[in-house]
Amino acid sequence: MEVNMAEQAQTQPAPAAVKPAETAIVESSKKGISLKNIIGKFAPEGIDPATFYELISTQIMGVDARGNKRPIEDMLFYLNVAKKLGLDPSLKQIYPVYRWDSKLGKEKMIIQTGIDGFRLVAQRSNQYGGQDDATFKVEEVYNPVTGESAKQLIATVTVYKVVGNTRMPVTASARWNEYAQKGKNAKGQEYYMGLWSSMPYNQLGKCAEALALRKGFPQDLSGLYIPEELDKERGDIKVLDLPTPKSVVDKQAAKAEAKVEVTVDNKPAEATQPAPKAEELKTGEAKKTVLENFKGNEQQ
Repeated sequence: MEVNMAEQAQTQPAPAAVKPAETAIVESSKKGISLKNIIGKFAPEGIDPATFYELISTQIMGVDARGNKRPIEDMLFYLNVAKKLGLDPSLKQIYPVYRWDSKLGKEKMIIQTGIDGFRLVAQRSNQYGGQDDATFKVEEVYNPVTGESAKQLIATVTVYKVVGNTRMPVTASARWNEYAQKGKNAKGQEYYMGLWSSMPYNQLGKCAEALALRKGFPQDLSGLYIPEELDKERGDIKVLDLPTPKSVVDKQAAKAEAKVEVTVDNKPAEATQPAPKAEELKTGEAKKTVLENFKGNEQQ
């Protein structure tokens, strides 16, 4: 018996419409599964990806000045570099450091490792031929910026790279005025921070060694730094000390002026409080975190 195709189409139940909320949940779930698979590639064997993510996020990546978690893209980049170099993030052999970039107007991540991490990477290259102990000398150096000449300490280190049957020397020098980390006390007086005051030769020697190792093994150490090389003005680079955004500084200055402002009869004027931001008044549902995505997938 012939069946009218039009009538058959009318008898078929129409597919149920997918609600926007259901679509969002599905997309969130897919994103969570994909991210879980990516994190799983970096997690040690036997460690749940969600647990590993939470460990790296809280113990290593940390939060920004506003208490927000670091971008997941930064974490993935950091974990990829650590895996490539064979360094263990959980042992702090390699770690990310955030510094304020005034040009970008936001924090910028820099990956760092200790001098032992540099030595380990060089050793694993199978081309590391050892190194000479650091040598030091004082010489007069011309500063092209100020046009002045001054005496300063210079550390020089030579590492050796084996190419074929040849042991090739690679030498680099670090100068005191370019690396010594300074701070200022309450009176505005400068002083050398941390080990730069108690172990100056050791600190400068590590800078020279890092320069030489990076120079000899750029394919592995390019873009990596040790703490002693950076943050000359701030000292301990592991301590995040971001500058206060200009908008916040302006508000603080306005509040301070309002507090000291006086009326005609010398009574303090009431300081006007700035209106709360729209973001602070918003009380909608919070977005799912990456970890919640993981947990949601496990329950399905």
